[in-house]
Amino acid sequence: MKTWFYVLIYLLYPATALFSQETDRFGRIIPQVVRKSEQVKEEIFSSKTELTPDVPEQALWKRVLYRELDLQVKENASLYYPVRPLNGKQNLFAVLFENILEGNTPIYQYVDGYELYDEEHCLQVKDLLDELGIYYEIDETKPGTTGFIVEKDAYPAGRVTHYYIKERWFVHPVRAVLIKEIEAICPLITGMNDNGTYRSPLFWVKYEAISSVLKKHKIMTSDLNNSWHYTMDEFLVWDYIMLRL
Repeated sequence: MKTWFYVLIYLLYPATALFSQETDRFGRIIPQVVRKSEQVKEEIFSSKTELTPDVPEQALWKRVLYRELDLQVKENASLYYPVRPLNGKQNLFAVLFENILEGNTPIYQYVDGYELYDEEHCLQVKDLLDELGIYYEIDETKPGTTGFIVEKDAYPAGRVTHYYIKERWFVHPVRAVLIKEIEAICPLITGMNDNGTYRSPLFWVKYEAISSVLKKHKIMTSDLNNSWHYTMDEFLVWDYIMLRL
């Protein structure tokens, strides 16, 4: 009799283990495969992934992609609004522009066909402000810096509706996982001339120089649920945005 009892326990154990799996809020079992895929996605795209500078050069496969970010598309509107600062919130360009004015972020000339992030192609903030026709004052409270003071209402944040995004995709030589890195972004400013509306690239800025700033700024990403917030960095890195090649 005891033998049959132990046999019965042995046969029922797998079923017991099955029904003890994690369930969602509707009581449905969460498949192991789903959880693993989410872990892999997090491991691939997370900023915590440790990469050495020479990893992309040793990659099994790599490719550079240029994509365009249109802020006039509904899915990307969170990076465009508010056009003017509101309750401490600013849009993507205002955050970039403010950091550039403080002299914390170098910017580089837009050259059609290639990008060079060196001193020769470094764009002076004064030249940028003069080109845009923006009134400014030198920040004399910070000796030894190149800070500029510009009224926030003078930021051309409403005129920047598109960005170029340069990405590097490569397969890690050791872990054999696909990794995406944003190398640089370039805001495009809109304007009017005799030929009608135009868009003009302003400058390139390396993403590693601004990612820490973007991580501090949260944006609302849902009209239906105001508790859904992501940082600007998460929104860009995790491809919540809609891009086109």
